[in-house]
Amino acid sequence: MININNSDKWICCYCRVSTDEQAKEGISIHEQQNRLQAYCVSQGWNNYKFYIDDGYSAKNTKRPQLQKLLNDCKQKNVSIVLVTKIDRFTRRLKDMLDLHKFLEDNDSSFCSASESFDTSTAVGRMMLQILVMFAEFERSRISERVTDNMVFNAQNGKVQQPPCFGYDLIKDEINGEKLFIVNQEEAKWAIQIFKLFVEENYGYMKIAKYLNKNNVKTKKNKEWSAPGVRAYLTNQLLTGVMTWNKRNTKDDKWKIRDESEWIVNEDACEAIIPIDLWQNAQFKLSQNQPRGTQNSPYLLTGMIRCGHCNSSMVSSRSHVYKGKHKHTYLCSKYRQGQGCICNWIMMDEIDFLILTKIIKTLKEKDALKIKDINTSISIESLEIKLNEIKKSIDIQLQLLEIEEITLDEFRIARQRINKEKEKIENQIKSANLSKETKIISVYNDILPILQGEEYSKEQKREELKKIIDKILIFDKGKTAPIIYLKEIE
Repeated sequence: MININNSDKWICCYCRVSTDEQAKEGISIHEQQNRLQAYCVSQGWNNYKFYIDDGYSAKNTKRPQLQKLLNDCKQKNVSIVLVTKIDRFTRRLKDMLDLHKFLEDNDSSFCSASESFDTSTAVGRMMLQILVMFAEFERSRISERVTDNMVFNAQNGKVQQPPCFGYDLIKDEINGEKLFIVNQEEAKWAIQIFKLFVEENYGYMKIAKYLNKNNVKTKKNKEWSAPGVRAYLTNQLLTGVMTWNKRNTKDDKWKIRDESEWIVNEDACEAIIPIDLWQNAQFKLSQNQPRGTQNSPYLLTGMIRCGHCNSSMVSSRSHVYKGKHKHTYLCSKYRQGQGCICNWIMMDEIDFLILTKIIKTLKEKDALKIKDINTSISIESLEIKLNEIKKSIDIQLQLLEIEEITLDEFRIARQRINKEKEKIENQIKSANLSKETKIISVYNDILPILQGEEYSKEQKREELKKIIDKILIFDKGKTAPIIYLKEIE
């Protein structure tokens, strides 16, 4: 039995089930709660409570109730974290090791009701790692089977995604398969969205405001936003074509696969948008180049932020001011229809003000010491990789000790791991050599560019970004901006 030194602390019973497991017997939320409650009673623990993540995968730790549990641990309110099985907590070895270390650092213990081991001993920690390794392997196999099944279904034209605005999802009474059918009321608005964009030259924000004014909700019963309108205009399902396997998602990041890997069903459902209207919209979308900080002609892009919501401020189209058209910086959150106020400031005025203030500040310094931030980030990521490799070495040693692998297998694995370890150590060494604080001459390197008329706004912006962390704008420029400089000497 685990001893509880502080009776004021809680026994935190964590339950989890993912959507693909909910139909299986023996792991339902209700079943887990019953088992954990019975275990607590058998151990004489009365001060227990439940944290339940219903419908969340164990592929990562981004689960609301798990994060709440960890936050309670951080407040030193948790004595034991109790689960029915380790795979309810996590299925990744790295996550388990990190979580176990986190619990230890916050005076909390980990306990599995069905898997007996003591993590205070070397053997117990090894058993924990082995169990998690098998759980991770099982999760990978399940993922592969699910993916294969979804590919097969997509190749056979089966629906595997929720309907977008304009369609409803029904089940065929004959064969039980899911089908998309046109929602006539939503379809009218779908056509209107495309016509407003193509024929009336409405922008994304103007379309979103038009829809919200007419109380038209998205499929998730939310208000429209500018990004939502743009994404909707690119949805090919509206032409009756369903594309699957287009994106490759890994670690919550995604990229577009090569077209040869796409699975395309040309007649997935009835089309809402005529093909000529769709093509005209795609052509117009291709002409709207996205704004970016790298090639932006605006001086303060990437530095200027809204003082009310801390969102970036972006250049807006010409603004009529005293009968003349002027460019402004406008709160991006307001522009996208996601809240905040119409906070803006004249571009020429703030550009001149900031440039003048920075030049005055720099003239008071002979040189600046600026830390190479990019190098620091690179070293941090390399050190994380190195720690993971060191853990792999420990695991191999433990497997050898319990004769799960042979000595030859250990030597081969150790040689491979050591090569990778040596490679990363050399990368860290090289990065550290270039990590020295940069000394930048104000008079030779910065001031000539900021003051020189021959230099472009892009060139001046790159120099300002070395000095300015952010600029906060309040009340449409009526209140003086606040300038935050980077840590410089």
